[in-house]
Amino acid sequence: SAAALPITCTFTNQKQAPNLRLDKSLDAVEGGTTDTITVTYRITATNDGNVKGSTGRVVDRPDFAPGLTVQSARITTEPENIDQVPALPAAENYVLTEGTDIEPGASVTWFIRFTVARDTSAEGYRETLLECRTENERLVPGHGLYNEVAGPKDHDGSANNEACAPARPPESSRRAPRGREPTCGCCEPDGGRSRPP
Repeated sequence: SAAALPITCTFTNQKQAPNLRLDKSLDAVEGGTTDTITVTYRITATNDGNVKGSTGRVVDRPDFAPGLTVQSARITTEPENIDQVPALPAAENYVLTEGTDIEPGASVTWFIRFTVARDTSAEGYRETLLECRTENERLVPGHGLYNEVAGPKDHDGSANNEACAPARPPESSRRAPRGREPTCGCCEPDGGRSRPP
């Protein structure tokens, strides 16, 4: 009976809110040792909350080494069609979205592809800056093909909002002087080592 079996009710308050985060990674790089480089980055926004929420304005910013200049950029959420997307002119920043709604537990991914020209005569061009650099566990802007993304809603911080690819010197700049045989230790694009004939 009701008198013999008392009922106790417990109420738990759970905050109903979106909880968004951003993550950036290198997707692909082509021609890293040539004078025309194509580099693609992947940016993912995820909603870890329990209700739908908007990303707000998400902006991508390249900060490449001196002499590596953006010629154009293409942005898409469908990477298989990125070459058909209209090319955007060189700019300081690129808006990925003014605000995209994301359901709880879901993600949205953008891809941004840059066509980059190398100018070895540009002011500040140095081969030492063509490699990515890390300080205090963070990538350093102005080195290699550094790129970062930012948005107003990013609960896990900005440490995972950056990516970089090296842009090693063109092959011609690493050839041995005329009349001399190359020696072991010349780095190849695939990370291997060249050997003398």
